[in-house]
Amino acid sequence: MDERTLREVYLRPFESAVEDAGVKAVMTAYNRVDGVWSADSALLADVLRGEWGFEGTVMSDWFGLHSTVEGIRSGLDLEMPGPTLHRGPKL
Repeated sequence: MDERTLREVYLRPFESAVEDAGVKAVMTAYNRVDGVWSADSALLADVLRGEWGFEGTVMSDWFGLHSTVEGIRSGLDLEMPGPTLHRGPKL
């Protein structure tokens, strides 16, 4: 999808929750965004944490994480549920 559609249609409600409502936790979805699992998406680090300044917890939906390194690089804090499949000893 193009950048404008992503920001104006899909990201806008989340931006409002972060900036206006002051949420303290965000859960990623099961789906992919432009072919990348949402828990591994650069949108977490670049947009959520970078542009919007979100400092709260970012967690995967249950069994929504499919990586170790990519999830860490994206800024995912917590793999749900425990015990983890992609974290722990793998880190």
